[in-house]
Amino acid sequence: MAERLDCEWSEEAAGPVAAAFGLQRSEIDPLKAVMNGTGGQAAAELEQIAARAGAPGTAELIRLAGFLFNEHMRDLKIARGALLPPSEEVEDKSGRRSQFFRFGAETGQPVIYVHGVLDGIAPLQRLQPQLRTLGFRVYAPMRAGYGGSVPLPRGQDPADAFVQQLDALITRKNLQRPVLLSHRGGALYGCAAANRLHSRIAGLVAVASNCSIATPQQFSGLSGYAWLVAFSAARARWMLPGLMKAWSGALHWYGHKALLKVQTARNSRERAILDQMDLLPLLKQSQLLFRQQGGAGFLADVQMMRQGSRKIALTRHTRAVFVHGGEDRVAPLSDIRDTFGGQQNAQLCVSQEAGALLFYTFPELVLTALQDCASAAQGKA
Repeated sequence: MAERLDCEWSEEAAGPVAAAFGLQRSEIDPLKAVMNGTGGQAAAELEQIAARAGAPGTAELIRLAGFLFNEHMRDLKIARGALLPPSEEVEDKSGRRSQFFRFGAETGQPVIYVHGVLDGIAPLQRLQPQLRTLGFRVYAPMRAGYGGSVPLPRGQDPADAFVQQLDALITRKNLQRPVLLSHRGGALYGCAAANRLHSRIAGLVAVASNCSIATPQQFSGLSGYAWLVAFSAARARWMLPGLMKAWSGALHWYGHKALLKVQTARNSRERAILDQMDLLPLLKQSQLLFRQQGGAGFLADVQMMRQGSRKIALTRHTRAVFVHGGEDRVAPLSDIRDTFGGQQNAQLCVSQEAGALLFYTFPELVLTALQDCASAAQGKA
């Protein structure tokens, strides 16, 4: 009986699929003829490939290859912003529902991503293929007021609500000692969750942390519309709802990359790297999530960051790695040293070439820190 193969050959996926079988790229060429419907004479070659790959037979080899091709192409679509990752909802003990996205592998070391304020899941989303390859099973909850997560009731503490959200997610998915991965303004939430859930997590990796907007000096590295928003957050919060309404127009005029460019110096190496990246689809997706609840999540984050302490104490049980760029103009390295330096189990990893966009320009540093944190936790287990 003939079986229909619902898969197409892709040169982009051929290398990763060959590697998954433990073969060289050229060794799987006979599969191309099969997937293109012209492989009637390739039976002998397929049997040899199946034997080298350890597959029971050619039928199993072809089915698995088709699955891997589809999986990798789906990962690439997610990484490029052509497709959102799968999402679910979770309900915390107060009955508040929130949305979370799934990235990476189906099994492996669990990671919970604590997104930043402006670019949301974009820096993580572009690493979908690498996350799967490295065996990270990543959950990205949208904080209250972002995406499909219900906004906070008036007067509720954002940190308390986020810890409840994480507690519900960990319980719902039965996550065993996940690593928390925070980005930019998510660091405050990551530290709060690490302190309160320390017995249930493996550690914290905080990338390009930006923990406070209490004084104008702390956002002097920003420019244009982003400076106005930060200034209003610190000194004139009553202006923020109006600024949120103007946000869409500003992005339409300046382009979504302006979200990142305002954090970099003109003519800098980081700005040059950014200009070469095709991030527009990813940033558009993240901004849709940002605005879905009318900017309520941003307003809650402003409240959180205005409360941000100059010295955030982590419990002695929490292993934390802070990955930061020496060229970060918005959250200078000296501020990070003042905030987190000298704390037990806290490690500061610095790239002097990186700036505020470290997650985009040097993602390998983030992935290495994740691997190290997960390995250290497994060694203690």
